[in-house]
Amino acid sequence: MKKLVSILIILVFLVSLGDNLALAEKVTITYWWSWSGPMVDAMQKMVDKFNKTHPDIEVKMTFVETGAWETYEKLQTAIAAGAPPDAAHFERSFVDQWAAKGLFLPLDEYLTPEERTGKDFLPFTWDEVVYKGKVYAIPLDTDIRGLLWNRDLFEAAGLPDRAPKTLAELDKFAEKLTKFDEKGKVQTVGFVPWWGNWFFPAWSWTFGGNIADRKTLKITANDPKNIQALEWVTSYAKKYGVQAITSFGAGFTGGVNNPFFMGKEGMEANGVWMVGQIKRYAPKLNYDVAPVPHPPGGANGTWCGGFCNIIPKGSKHPKEAAEFIKWLGQEEAQLDVYRLLEHIPTNKKALDKVRLMVDPKERKFYAQFPVAHGRPPLWVRIFNECLTVVDEAIYGKKTPKQALDDMQTRLEQAFKEFFGQ
Repeated sequence: MKKLVSILIILVFLVSLGDNLALAEKVTITYWWSWSGPMVDAMQKMVDKFNKTHPDIEVKMTFVETGAWETYEKLQTAIAAGAPPDAAHFERSFVDQWAAKGLFLPLDEYLTPEERTGKDFLPFTWDEVVYKGKVYAIPLDTDIRGLLWNRDLFEAAGLPDRAPKTLAELDKFAEKLTKFDEKGKVQTVGFVPWWGNWFFPAWSWTFGGNIADRKTLKITANDPKNIQALEWVTSYAKKYGVQAITSFGAGFTGGVNNPFFMGKEGMEANGVWMVGQIKRYAPKLNYDVAPVPHPPGGANGTWCGGFCNIIPKGSKHPKEAAEFIKWLGQEEAQLDVYRLLEHIPTNKKALDKVRLMVDPKERKFYAQFPVAHGRPPLWVRIFNECLTVVDEAIYGKKTPKQALDDMQTRLEQAFKEFFGQ
C-alpha cells in the first residue's frame, strides 16, 4: 500500500512538473525592423534587452526594407500569404490606411482601459494609431520642424539679431537677405517657402486652414485659408522669379553642399535633425532656431512624423507580440531608443527627460510639441497632391484657387474610394 501511495505521489509530481515546464516554455515571436545600417545593430540591442527581461518570450528580429515611400511590399505579400511576422516596425501615418483594409490586428484586447486612452503619449502620435475608435499600433518615435536662421547673414543685411516674429516680418527679412548679381542671378536667397521640410500641409496650418480632418474624414483642400496660403507661397515665385530660384537651387546637391550650410540661404523651414547635420557638415555656422511665424488668424504650423509598431493580420502570437511592442512604448525603453538611435520619444515622460539632454537649439524645436500637428489621413496621397498644387501654382500652370479646387475634387474621390465617404 505504501509503495502504491509513493508511486501516485511521484506521478502527481511528474504531471505537475510537466505542466510547469509547459507553462515555462518560451514563445518565439518574429519582428521585422525597417531601418538599415547602424540602426539594425542598435535595435538588436533593444531586442536583446527585452529577451533578457522576459524569459517567457524570445523576439527574433529581421531587417526588412520598406520599399519606395514605405510601401512595405514584402509585408503586404507576407500578410496575403498568411505568413506575416508577429510584429513589425511601421510608418505611423499609414496605420489608418492599413487598418481600413483589415491588414492589422486591433490591440484593444491587450491594453488596459487606461492604456487605451494613450495618455502616456504625445496626443498627435496617438491620434495617428487610432482608427474608428480602435488602437492599431504603439507609437515609437517622432520629429518636429521649425525655422533655422543665419545670424551672420542677418547682421550683414542690417537685420536684428532675432528671428522674424510675424509672417509679414519674415517677408521683409527675406527681401533684405536676397541678393542678386549684376546679371540678375540669385547669389543669396532669403527664404523659399517650398524649400526645406515644411511643405504645403504646414502652410495650410500656418494660415489657420486644414486639408483633411482625421476624425471626420472631411476634405477642406480649397478652404479660403488654404487658398490664401498658396497665394502667399506663389508670391515668392512671382517676386523673385521661380526660374531664378530653381537655377540657384540646382547648384546644391545635398549633404555638405547645402545652401543653408554654405551661408547662401538666410532662413529655412526644416526639421530638428538639421541640428545634427550642421554639427557634421557646417560646425562653424552661426545660426539659431525659432518657430515659423504665422499671419493674423493663423497658428504655428509645425508638424511631426515618426514610426510605430504594429501586429499584422495573421500573427501567430499576437498576445506576446503586444507585450513586446507595448514594452517599446514604455518610458525606459524609449529612453534607450533615444540613447541608441537619437530618435525622439513619443512617450511623454521619456520626452521630458530627453529634453534635458539635448542641444539647446534642439530644445527650441522641442518647445513646440504642445502645438504640433500630426498628419492627416491618406497622408501619402495628400502629400503628393500638395507637391502638385505648389508646382502648378508657382510655375503659373494654374491659379492657386484652380489648383486647390482640382485637388479638392481628387481627394474627395480618393477618400470615397478608400474610406467609403
